[in-house]
Amino acid sequence: MVSVPFVILLIIFLGAKLSPNGTYNDEYLSLENTNALRGMCALIVTMQHITAYHHDEWTSFFMYIGFLSTSIFFFLSGYGLMYSTVNKKRYLKNFLKKRLMTILIPYLFANVIYLGIRQAIGVDTTVVGFINSYKTGEPYVSFSWYIVSIIYFYIMFYACFNIFKRNVAVFLMIPVSILYIFLVKKAGFDNYWYTTAFCFAGGVFWHHYYDVLTSVARKQGFLKIFVILCITITLLVATFKNKYFYVAGSNITAILFQVLMMLCLQRIRIHNFILEYLGKISFEFYMVHGIVITLLNSYFKLSGNIYVYLTLLASVALASLLYVADTLAVGWVTGKDFKIKR
Repeated sequence: MVSVPFVILLIIFLGAKLSPNGTYNDEYLSLENTNALRGMCALIVTMQHITAYHHDEWTSFFMYIGFLSTSIFFFLSGYGLMYSTVNKKRYLKNFLKKRLMTILIPYLFANVIYLGIRQAIGVDTTVVGFINSYKTGEPYVSFSWYIVSIIYFYIMFYACFNIFKRNVAVFLMIPVSILYIFLVKKAGFDNYWYTTAFCFAGGVFWHHYYDVLTSVARKQGFLKIFVILCITITLLVATFKNKYFYVAGSNITAILFQVLMMLCLQRIRIHNFILEYLGKISFEFYMVHGIVITLLNSYFKLSGNIYVYLTLLASVALASLLYVADTLAVGWVTGKDFKIKR
């Protein structure tokens, strides 16, 4: 059977185009490109979680790069909120009803599904247990720490940009990130809660200084890509080898990875129908793949490539169904013509 890493790379680079020498992709953060990027990151994050249960010498590296893909989710969320705030009239006035609902309603559905699955397999589903799962930093919805975190950043973004002028609010995203790290460490949550804490702010900053950063990124672009790639790999290795450097190292590595991706996207256009579709259902895909992993590990004795491919395909199928339900529910709550945009 074809190796998993080869298939993942094929999916990512299928239809990719390199800009001719001396030219750049001026729409490197367009909706089409960012959607493909979300699809790529959703695929890599899911592979990270799959390989936590079953891995070999070819797939184990996913365990070390998954958090970098999560950093891109944070970055794109920050960038997207900033873009909409600048370009859409009265955006913040409707923020809680429209934008926040695109997160809360799907997450509510996911919780209901997980509660049903947990009850079916005989795992604790009491109200006290449900509440305690959030107190301990291990929500019933597998891997949903990211969703809880993004809700925090959404609310803080809304508060800052409503109270302060835009130039001030942009810089307040830094103390907001520091406060987030303090809160999750104080609560005793696992370190994956804060390895990408500054990446939401990174997306906000990138949009605010888009022209300047884009111009700087295009000067000696390939040299910058090589240098930042080398530094990122070095820091990644150092981060996992030194526990005292972990918090700072992981956040610095994640920020550098964001910069690296922005440099690459200006020269390489990644887009195909697979990534486009995965990007559209990426939020649902992120939420439900834990269900599939749980069920396959509980009822089936699978391993190797068969386990990986079956998990991915079943996750896409379940995410597709949930996406339809989410679209209908969010549309009903926010308005008939509203479409989910994250």
